[in-house]
Amino acid sequence: MIIDNIGLERYLLRTNPWWATGIVDKARSKISRENLPRIMKELSFERTVQLLGPRRAGKTTTIHMIIDKLIGSGVGPERLLYVSLDDPMLRNFCSEPLSDTLEFFLGNAPKGRNYAFLDEVQKVKGWYEWIKGYHDREQDLKMVISGSSSLALQKEANTYLRGRVISFVQHPFNLREFLGMDGFKIETPHFLDDSLEMSKKYGSIRDHLMEYLRVGGYPEWFQLRTVPDRTVWFDRLYEDVPKKAFYEDIVELFNIRSPRALELLFVFIAQNQSRILSYEAMNRIVGLDRSTILDYLAYLKASYLVIEVPVFSEKISTQEKSMKKYLISDQGIRNGILKEYSIKEENLGFIVENVVGIYLHRFCEENGLSLNYVKSNGEIDFILAGKDRAIPVEVKTSDRFKISSTMKNFIKEKGSPFGVVITDRSAGQFEVEGIMIREVPLWVLLTGNIEKEVWS
Repeated sequence: MIIDNIGLERYLLRTNPWWATGIVDKARSKISRENLPRIMKELSFERTVQLLGPRRAGKTTTIHMIIDKLIGSGVGPERLLYVSLDDPMLRNFCSEPLSDTLEFFLGNAPKGRNYAFLDEVQKVKGWYEWIKGYHDREQDLKMVISGSSSLALQKEANTYLRGRVISFVQHPFNLREFLGMDGFKIETPHFLDDSLEMSKKYGSIRDHLMEYLRVGGYPEWFQLRTVPDRTVWFDRLYEDVPKKAFYEDIVELFNIRSPRALELLFVFIAQNQSRILSYEAMNRIVGLDRSTILDYLAYLKASYLVIEVPVFSEKISTQEKSMKKYLISDQGIRNGILKEYSIKEENLGFIVENVVGIYLHRFCEENGLSLNYVKSNGEIDFILAGKDRAIPVEVKTSDRFKISSTMKNFIKEKGSPFGVVITDRSAGQFEVEGIMIREVPLWVLLTGNIEKEVWS
């Protein structure tokens, strides 16, 4: 029930300033996130859009970018409602913030297609019932929902809104977006383009690449970048992202008895990122049985904190039974945990492998591929696998490297068109024992066209 109609109207005018000005604050949309075109396309269809991702990854900013794009495409500003449902001010004006706000908006908006952007929707008890009702009843209302606890959204949406919701994941910045915050609009060359031109472009972004490897991709870095004490950034990042997931989101949803054990498991993975880990090794650290460890790993993955990389096999049962690799989903979080505030030669290999793994994981996630590894008389860091082929990817930070027999045998046995080696900076294409190898610089992979360099 609306308690104060005038008060609610004034509140919504403050939180939806484009109703009066016709524009969205440009400071909130300094760069365009790369998932934006796919989200915009989905707005033409009927399903509710669900924006997921880890805390502080920029989901609210992405919502404002969507609103800005819609206004730019000709949608009337008065048709676009944004409301953050965790704002205690709303309770001063209505008793049911979600339903009362929507009813007020629909009662005053023009006829035809309108849009409601509901942020922190998980804060409303039974939110999924309201979303389901409006989705089924209001054919001209397109809803976009989001929240800091993506785990809560996924759990309830999968149970109650199946078939009515399409999900998009908002990750922290990739390197292209990170560079965009500093005004770089780099036209990345193909890995076989003119080497002199490539060297010039690499020279222009090298310091930014090293910064990205050190601090990670969370957008808030650009607000704290000038703080002299860099530990402030890493401490805040850990407190705002993984720690809140451990002690708020996961505890509330699954009523786990030992959030400290969950945190210890996460730290253990950070200490051993990119390594193949057994459940026995995890048990020695956290003292939990296998089934509980499996549950905790599932929570970490669903919270977008950890990436699981299974062994490459055509048999699902083999993948499930075999040991897995684990990656921390943002390098800045990992560096903060281990207090590695600078890039050193001895830790560069692990850092680069983790960042490559993050990038490949996102590519696979968006394109229906799987990311795996191989362990057979040697190791292949990553395998990109689809229905018709599998591409092996090795990460090499040394100037001198050899193509392993494991990679050569894999390419021959699986009929892969080529193997890929990610290097510090060199580029090229060459044959070894009749197999093709593509040597792709890290910066070209992270800023370039992965379809051409790795998956073409």
